[in-house]
Amino acid sequence: MGLFNGISHAIIRFNIASGIQATGIYAMMTLCFGKDTDAIAQVLYRTSGRNKTPMWVLPTRLSSDNQTRCPVFAGRVGEEVLVSVGSFADIFKRHYKESDGPKVGRSWRISQNVIVEITEQEATTKS
Repeated sequence: MGLFNGISHAIIRFNIASGIQATGIYAMMTLCFGKDTDAIAQVLYRTSGRNKTPMWVLPTRLSSDNQTRCPVFAGRVGEEVLVSVGSFADIFKRHYKESDGPKVGRSWRISQNVIVEITEQEATTKS
């Protein structure tokens, strides 16, 4: 990571997506600098297009012609965001045990050294 060396932690929240493309668990990760509310990006883990396997997807916005969707983070910035997301996702996967129960509806704060589950009450008081 070069551009985002100041990222202190990430928050990941898992949900079930409903609708025609729902295939299981979906997640949103927020990359933070210092406090939970000091975020640089939110990235979704979901199916994209015709792909059945969920993947991390950069957020998009409508272009000026209101016809096409463009990534909010493009080029090197987009690559750095995805590298950061992948790094925190790998940390989470190494530490999370499936025997801990389902992930749906739960949130975690992930740093390089520590993973802590966040309760809904804690999430509302910290933000």
